[in-house]
Amino acid sequence: MGERADEIEEQINRKRSELSENIYELEEKVRSTFDWRVQFEERPMTLLAVAFGGGVLASAFVPMSGRQRKRHVQDTRNGKSKVKETRQTYNPMDAVKGALMTVVASRLGGALGDFVSNYGKELQRVRQSRRNSILHQGD
Repeated sequence: MGERADEIEEQINRKRSELSENIYELEEKVRSTFDWRVQFEERPMTLLAVAFGGGVLASAFVPMSGRQRKRHVQDTRNGKSKVKETRQTYNPMDAVKGALMTVVASRLGGALGDFVSNYGKELQRVRQSRRNSILHQGD
């Protein structure tokens, strides 16, 4: 009977240990799920898109009055320049367009840079290959 009680106690201790490990693993998963740094490392483009969308959404709710802008206007009657203040209204879609154009330009710039870099490397490889083939023809 004492042997059976020891087995049960050992089994309970093993289960308790397994549960502790499972709880620890679960806590780590929850921490990493809600840690923005871990999420950014795993899904940088998704987080950037969410941040961009949040910024656009926030800008749509923030009321902005028209901005004052000074312009120099040439007076045709006497040829003198005078300062004229104009009011420019804010359109959130202009901000979205500007942000999208910036993203597109940076992507195209990166792609173009990669293309030029790869083109230069390929050109060097072809030239070296031609030199080698010319040298080997003489052998």
